Amino acid sequence: VVFRQSLADATMATKVRRPLHAGSWYSDDRDELERQLASFLASAQPGTLKTVAPSGTLKALIGPHAGYSYSGKTAAYGYVDIDPAQVTKIFLLGPSHHVYLDGCALS
Repeated sequence: VVFRQSLADATMATKVRRPLHAGSWYSDDRDELERQLASFLASAQPGTLKTVAPSGTLKALIGPHAGYSYSGKTAAYGYVDIDPAQVTKIFLLGPSHHVYLDGCALS
């Protein structure tokens, strides 16, 4: 795992990541984006995905990360079952589309 301390410091200092692709992969208008996400979640059926945890609590989710117009509806089927009151940590792992990484970067 490649981990840069300055990246960790910057990430931990902010609660919300800057919107790097607003206006290209998703709307740059906050109200429009909220409506779109709410629509995706409303159309997803809770309980469709089966969990393997005996407790029935979602432990991990592998979801698409393309632009919302391409993958938003599909992703919503995983996210609709997440109870925000029970989530304490979120770990995102994804590829770099711009540079080669020997390992991974944490965000």
